[in-house]
Amino acid sequence: MIVKDIQDLLSNDQALVLFAAGNKETYVFEVTPTAVAAKIISLGAQAASEKVAAFRRGHEAPWQETVGGKGAAGAQAAHRRRADIVHV
Repeated sequence: MIVKDIQDLLSNDQALVLFAAGNKETYVFEVTPTAVAAKIISLGAQAASEKVAAFRRGHEAPWQETVGGKGAAGAQAAHRRRADIVHV
């Protein structure tokens, strides 16, 4: 599967995010319907795992809000949490 195949499967408000954590650094790859990004962040596996767990806990409610009609507000909140993980 190539990146374009993945992008074709994503809706405009979705992203595929992959984390590959090492002892001192974590590699983050993000694919959206229109872009691909990669970044190295200065978090080891344990710290990255904690941030991802916090993201997952907080991500469920805004997703439900998006489906329930709050649309952009829920999607923007989810995007801010995702950005908090990769912008350390």
